[in-house]
Amino acid sequence: MNTALSWSLSSVSAVAQFDVPFAIGVILSLLALSCGYHFLLVRRNPGAPLLLKSWIPFFGVAVSFTRDPERLILQCKERYGDIFTLYIAGRKMNVVCDPDGISAVYRDDKNFPFAKMSYGFAQKLFGLTEKQGKDMELQQRHQDLFTPHLLAHEKVATLIKQFDSHLRTIWTREVQKLNLNGELDGQGVVVDLDLWIYRIMFESGGKMFFGETWPSDDDFFEDCKTFDDGTYSFFKYPPFMIPEPMKARERYFRRMARMFKDGLVNPSDLIGERMRVCHFSLGTYSRLSLSLDTAWKR
Repeated sequence: MNTALSWSLSSVSAVAQFDVPFAIGVILSLLALSCGYHFLLVRRNPGAPLLLKSWIPFFGVAVSFTRDPERLILQCKERYGDIFTLYIAGRKMNVVCDPDGISAVYRDDKNFPFAKMSYGFAQKLFGLTEKQGKDMELQQRHQDLFTPHLLAHEKVATLIKQFDSHLRTIWTREVQKLNLNGELDGQGVVVDLDLWIYRIMFESGGKMFFGETWPSDDDFFEDCKTFDDGTYSFFKYPPFMIPEPMKARERYFRRMARMFKDGLVNPSDLIGERMRVCHFSLGTYSRLSLSLDTAWKR
């Protein structure tokens, strides 16, 4: 028995003496390689914005970004200006805080790979499939629509005019709701002003792009708001940990799909052209089961 115990202890000791130094050596080697790559090879591209990568290998500023992305971006904007690049978990994310620089982002795909980045976000936030994300022809067709339909002055003027028209109508309707029994004219009405304006802007913007068929009911707005409020959670947690935003997103998408199936009334040129692109790649959008032929004819 003593012999067996002695053999067992010596085996454990031998394993420990062999494995521990080897494991430490592997870990130190990986750390050295990570540090070398991070400090020597991770650099800004020629002509690209300032690269902020922190001192943490591979992760970069991922910890700060995950904790409070808005605070990090505002701090970087104050310190480094309106355009900079964040290094997060092995990837570079360009940040543009200057509204006047947005057009430059769309036109400079070399330094600002907007399409690739946006489809990466879309896979997590909107549930875009990997097949859709890798459809480069579809991506390019969508991207080609933004400059002529969102950046051209005449198109912007048309959209603003449509938005203003819807805003006036919706604003009047919502004010009348507050004054149904004359309370607004009398003692006044207490409302959550941020939420009230948010709801009006949401509907006005939706009708500006999608036309008169944009839903105006409370359930549609609440689902969109729940989905929007949970934006960061889609990037921080797996789907099973965020059931409410996930369910709200699916209900929101189903309403959008039904809206397209029933047909749009007076949609903007941008939506009309995007529908043509979707029709071109209809197989890619089978998840939504959209009847785009019907929607476009109406």
